[in-house]
Amino acid sequence: MASLVPMRRFVKGRRVKCVDFTASGDAVAAELEARGFVEEGRQADPHATPGAVTPGAAAKAPGADGATGGVNRWVFPGGKPVDPPPAPIARRPLVVVTAWSTREHDIGPIIETHAALQGVDRFVWLANGVDRLRFRQLDRASSRLPVTLARTAHTQSIAQAYNLLLIEATADAVDADVLVIQDDVMVTPDLPAALSASRYDLPAAWHDDRPRRGYEIGGYPYVVNMAVLIRRRLFDRMGFFNELFVRGVDAEYGVRASVAGLSCGFIEAPTVHHVGHITTHGDNGSVRQLHRQAHRLIEALLEWGRIGMRVESAFVQHPETSPLFKF
Repeated sequence: MASLVPMRRFVKGRRVKCVDFTASGDAVAAELEARGFVEEGRQADPHATPGAVTPGAAAKAPGADGATGGVNRWVFPGGKPVDPPPAPIARRPLVVVTAWSTREHDIGPIIETHAALQGVDRFVWLANGVDRLRFRQLDRASSRLPVTLARTAHTQSIAQAYNLLLIEATADAVDADVLVIQDDVMVTPDLPAALSASRYDLPAAWHDDRPRRGYEIGGYPYVVNMAVLIRRRLFDRMGFFNELFVRGVDAEYGVRASVAGLSCGFIEAPTVHHVGHITTHGDNGSVRQLHRQAHRLIEALLEWGRIGMRVESAFVQHPETSPLFKF
């Protein structure tokens, strides 16, 4: 059933005109008043009793500016109170960051899907130990996009690489949200809008290479960093990724946010396509072992009550140690 939409009613004798609560509706309302129409709920007679409401009119219920407090609502004769139309939500600045470290496959198609993302103000790319061919691909793509391209002198751990990106992404973008996308993930153009509209404080996109399920450690949920939106309000509270972790940095970050009372979860759609590659830290067996060690460390931090606090990056505390070169 269609929802009841509040309208402004203007009368002149037996003639009634209705306009909506928009900027264009305000322009029509001004024109109607110039033609002698009177809005219901207002007094055309300057000597009328203050606060009186025309019978049969839409009256504003006591709200935030009334005696009873609460939320402003519009009451219609014979109907239930309904909320006024929501004001348009201003789009927040968005920076997309990716640490490129893959050596297994051609990253050109992945770069193209990232470049097609909608609603992005800036990209920050980190060439984290990539070979000459991959760096040339990144350099060519950055010439036609709003990209800050940086390179490290030697390969950084995942947490360090992400933190270098977060430092650069938040340096000159006040209150910008940061979308972290892995270098082996292909995305769809509508991904930023879907993540921004999510009810989660830390929303992420599901990867299509495995059945959908939840992730948790010690009863605290977390999301994986295939494509995760770090809202600025969450970043200001939680800080950076924990550089003590070689792998499992996304698990630690999500659990830390959950312990702090923030929500995290996966959106229904769109999903991302995980191409996958061999990590710079070894084969799949060694990666699984590193993840198990990370999970045990998170469990220990939970037991010791040492998780749920803001974490700083060593590169913030000691900028002179940053191995970053910008191009």
